[in-house]
Amino acid sequence: MRRQFKDRHFNTAVKIQSYSQKVFDSLTENDFQAGFQKWEERWDWCIAAQATTELCDTEPPIANAKFEKKEGILKVSCLNGYVGTKSLEEIKCQNGKWRESEINCRALSPCGKEPTIAHVNVTHLQPGTLEVSCQEGYKGTKEVEIVTCQNKTWTQSEINCTDLCTILPNITNAEVELKKPGVAKVTCLEGYQGEIDEYEISCKDGIWKQEKISCTVQNVKIVSENQMLKFTQFLLSAALHKRYLLCVFLTQNQTCDCLLGKLEFKKWEKKKIVSHNDERISNISLEECTTKCKNKRWCVSFEYSEKYRICHLSKTAQYMLNQLLFVKEKSVNYYEKVCLNEP
Repeated sequence: MRRQFKDRHFNTAVKIQSYSQKVFDSLTENDFQAGFQKWEERWDWCIAAQATTELCDTEPPIANAKFEKKEGILKVSCLNGYVGTKSLEEIKCQNGKWRESEINCRALSPCGKEPTIAHVNVTHLQPGTLEVSCQEGYKGTKEVEIVTCQNKTWTQSEINCTDLCTILPNITNAEVELKKPGVAKVTCLEGYQGEIDEYEISCKDGIWKQEKISCTVQNVKIVSENQMLKFTQFLLSAALHKRYLLCVFLTQNQTCDCLLGKLEFKKWEKKKIVSHNDERISNISLEECTTKCKNKRWCVSFEYSEKYRICHLSKTAQYMLNQLLFVKEKSVNYYEKVCLNEP
């Protein structure tokens, strides 16, 4: 039995050797060159890997930092008495070099860690001196502020950076209401209309996008020649009776004054004139609006919205146009210059 197994094993070995010889004899010169090239590539890879390991064995030159190497990763942190842009940083070895560090360890000032100021960029001018400016999309009470360490205490910052997206834009003849951060609803005021009933605008980086928003007056009527004739007759009557303003028109300008009497304002509650908007002033009181119209000689009347604190000054009055243009509006009162006879 043992003799048979030995003979069988010998015969198998002879067959393998014979097959290997045939394969070797069939190889061409190109086959040998290709095999040698693969061997060279593998050898070069081994040499490069060894060189990479050797190069990354040396700690990178990071000032004021300490290192801890573990499993091919280098943990970098600042020494005591120094502070970095981050408390801990992990860097890896790439192509034989440690990846560049961003920890930037700086000496602590006597005040310790720098103060926390919302929405600002901080530039370190020197230990104990910081230059502070608002981030993009924010506006402060000043462009740049210097914060310093004095008597082991940081000076108080007053830059107060405010998100520009919380400041709603001023859109002519429209009300703007904040729906959620960065999104606002725009609706035209009473007596005005837009292409749609309600617009939605968004804010990015402190800039409100408000393209193609236009609120124009509703039902505007053109003054006819007959109405102009009536207006001319009215002026003559006003001049004779010396009760109303006398207006002189020179090209695009006009000046209106009382011939006699004291200049006052007559009030119509909850009414306005369509197309009444020669000058618009926002966030103003009724007293301020009255004074502005009184001081401007071209101003004949004005409308004031107590709800929105908006003042509209006009070169026209309701008697100059047509009673049909006199419309109701809940939040607006109409005031017209009149000349009262002095006692």
